[in-house]
Amino acid sequence: MKVQIRAIKLLLIVFLLSQSCSLVFSPSNSLDLSDFQELLDLPIASPTDEEINVQLEDPNKIIVYHGFACGQSDRSGTEDIIRLQGRLDVLPSYVNNATIILNGWNSNFLGTDHHIAAFGSGIVNINYDERENELTWDAFGAMSDKNFDDAYSWCYYYTVIAWNDNQVGVDVDQNDVGNLFYEQSSSSSSVMNLENEMEVFQGVPSGPVAILPRGYGVIKQNDDFHYLQYGYHLDAADDLTSPVVNWNSTFIFKDDDADDEFDVFEMVSAAGGTDVGVVKQSFELDKWDDDESGFEPVESAQSTYVVEEVPYEYAIPMLTGWDLYFPQDEHVQEAGIWIDNFTYELGPDKGPGTLTYNLSSVLKDKNNKPKHAMGHNITILGIKGVKSRDSPITVTGPRDNILVSAGTELFFDSSIKDGEGINDRELEWHSSIDGLLGRGKSIMATLSGPKEECNPPYVNHKITIKVRSDTNIEVSPINIKVGSECE
Repeated sequence: MKVQIRAIKLLLIVFLLSQSCSLVFSPSNSLDLSDFQELLDLPIASPTDEEINVQLEDPNKIIVYHGFACGQSDRSGTEDIIRLQGRLDVLPSYVNNATIILNGWNSNFLGTDHHIAAFGSGIVNINYDERENELTWDAFGAMSDKNFDDAYSWCYYYTVIAWNDNQVGVDVDQNDVGNLFYEQSSSSSSVMNLENEMEVFQGVPSGPVAILPRGYGVIKQNDDFHYLQYGYHLDAADDLTSPVVNWNSTFIFKDDDADDEFDVFEMVSAAGGTDVGVVKQSFELDKWDDDESGFEPVESAQSTYVVEEVPYEYAIPMLTGWDLYFPQDEHVQEAGIWIDNFTYELGPDKGPGTLTYNLSSVLKDKNNKPKHAMGHNITILGIKGVKSRDSPITVTGPRDNILVSAGTELFFDSSIKDGEGINDRELEWHSSIDGLLGRGKSIMATLSGPKEECNPPYVNHKITIKVRSDTNIEVSPINIKVGSECE
């Protein structure tokens, strides 16, 4: 049975509070602030290394940073969960909101290699203080065999997005309560699936929603094993809308023997608003069954990837999946995968842009052998859509960003370039809140408003056109607010 818990019940119970010679889960449906405070009362580790740099900025609108921080635990007896505090207090004066994404991890036993029982990384207690104009957070990480008594280091990689919400239509739900998902295996299997559901923004419709990763982990029940494969995939649709969002996540954690029980957790935030969008990349996460004939090792620790024709003014890569595996199971000393840095450039005339990112991975035993194989998945968080080049279809009415009263019937119209061979009946009009509105070059439709008058003042509908016979045709959307200017 799926249990939603906060980070304390996962990280403390799994990695710290069990003082015996094995790691034991004791999840609970009940959770209060004292539990969470116990996690935040852990000693703060001094970073052994850290760095942060600006990746993109559009002055007076948005700035994006990318960085990392590392810590270590080297105690006699039971090790500590590594707790690092993060603070960004040099934000530009135009910023009035900010969030953070977990964009990779690296864990390393400091002495020699070992069996593995658990990996975990998470970011909690995220807080943007508008008066001080600073973003703060706590990051936690751990790796362990079954005894949790081996010194280790841990690094996390993160991306901070900070913006002026008068210029950029984005809001963020980054609570801890309700944003962590946990599942305990009830049968032997090396694959675990989470079917997650979350209410965002206190149940108030706010239009499109993107799921932002900020925590994940696995633990083998009652034992440890040789490492063969650790994989993860957060698979969220690119058309989610508030107030309730659903997505699936998959974990693989195995050696080369029979399937065994393990447990998983995942933590997320949600970004929503009129300017939020998502570009998904294809990714298949499959079990590796110790078949050396199909093994393709990584040739370089770091690789560069390019994604073209991204239809947004700003684009941020999010590491939403990976697959790290040996040809045969081994002891493990170091494992991890992370985004090093990225750049984004808009195309001519502010058309779709090009995202370039560098990605690193590591998986090795104490002898740095054998080579490992790697797969990864990037989901692009897009902000402020741009007009696609050479789109054969244009929305000609209503005007973009108008406010209409609830119950108003609207005339939706479009134009199609001559010679494109597109039949009027192939066009489908969609609302991000109401779904399919109708089919045809022109339609009449009434959009839903707030459930209660002035609570909220209005809801925003992102209106898009899809062509049934060609899903690759991009049409610039419009936004329509339904409600009233409440005082």
